[in-house]
Amino acid sequence: MRAYAYVELGIGIFALCLPLLYRLTDFLFTVIVNPESSAAFSLSARAILSFMLLLIPTTLMGSTLPLLTDFFRRSPRHSRSWKVGLLYAVNTLGAALGIISAGFILIELLGILATTMAAALLNFIIAFMGLKFASSAGVLPEDKKGTPPVENWMPWGRSRLPVLTASGAVALASEVLWTRTLETLVGTSTYAFSMIVMLYLLGIAVGSWLMSLFVNRLKHLPFWIATLQLGMGFGSLSPYFFSMEL
Repeated sequence: MRAYAYVELGIGIFALCLPLLYRLTDFLFTVIVNPESSAAFSLSARAILSFMLLLIPTTLMGSTLPLLTDFFRRSPRHSRSWKVGLLYAVNTLGAALGIISAGFILIELLGILATTMAAALLNFIIAFMGLKFASSAGVLPEDKKGTPPVENWMPWGRSRLPVLTASGAVALASEVLWTRTLETLVGTSTYAFSMIVMLYLLGIAVGSWLMSLFVNRLKHLPFWIATLQLGMGFGSLSPYFFSMEL
């Protein structure tokens, strides 16, 4: 929990530095790219600079859920009652609410800079709460942690990580596909993009919450994962037929 608080603090500090870092990135782009540069080179420079700018904060954001997951797994108050699916659902629901707040309300009313500062303030508040909670929290000994039964994940062997990697790749590729398809209906504005991403995250949150209710009762988990992947495959075809109708 203390590590989680430090990560939130780091995200907030980066948000405070973002305006300066953005100007620095913009300056580097003008140095690297000139009017004679090709479109491919310009696009590559934009992608690389954007990657460098966002690598640190997104890495910190990605580390928050694993830290919270391990905290609840090791906490004597929650080790037998918590569900990682519920935690993921709440986290994703918060992301959807953040998109609504930023994309439809705060940026319009306050502007980008003030919205960024508000996000930094929230990160600092979360970090303070995490540090305060960490001072009174304890963890279970190593042999009493809430480790899942071996039979639930051993049949996967070495294939579980490639399967999960491919699943994540297809999921994000589908988001891009559906966004491009629905552009014909909702347009290409920031509001349209925010709405699509919000709906995407909301669906993920609902699915995580529903599965967390009865996943412990399921047997043959690889079969169920394969079934869900098959359903996602059929669902990925829906934008194609939708675009044909349009």
